[in-house]
Amino acid sequence: SSTAVNVMYYGINNPIDVSVPGISPDQLKIRVVNGTFSTGKVKNSKGESFKGAWAVKPNAVGQTVQVIVTADINGKPVQYAPYDFRVKSIPNPVAIFGNKSTGTILRATAAAQQGVFAILPDFDFDLQYSVTGFTILYSDKGTDFEESSTNSNLTGKQKELIGRFTRGKNLIIKDIKALGPDGRTKELLPVILKID
Repeated sequence: SSTAVNVMYYGINNPIDVSVPGISPDQLKIRVVNGTFSTGKVKNSKGESFKGAWAVKPNAVGQTVQVIVTADINGKPVQYAPYDFRVKSIPNPVAIFGNKSTGTILRATAAAQQGVFAILPDFDFDLQYSVTGFTILYSDKGTDFEESSTNSNLTGKQKELIGRFTRGKNLIIKDIKALGPDGRTKELLPVILKID
């Protein structure tokens, strides 16, 4: 059975616990339809290992993954009914600046930041997203000024732009892109913070 519900996520190792009452684990084999499997522990967001010594990596979103267990009972293989799992995409991460994605931020706090990061709040797996680019937008008297970065770090020009923000202005970070552990780049919602 899945140790994280009957859902698997595309592009990552999903933990499963395989057991048959009265049968030693070394007498069990699995076969996976619409995915691949390996032995090994998968860690949760706290760095602790999920129960189970197998990991399944689905081939595609929307396809059902089947895990078929075969036990060696007295030298004869006995196959059990397959377990079906729905496959979903990893949820989109949330971009943060100064540990916030909305609300207010002190001008000094904004000026002290080094970059933009992506997190997956309330997600069970320990996954890391890397921000691969973003744009800072500053509007003053009807004129927009934009500066872009091609990684998660603020550029010198972006830091200068942030230094121009005054209390009451909106700091907008847009065009945020993040590369996930599944090798896919996602465009994230903008960060909008009011300078306090």
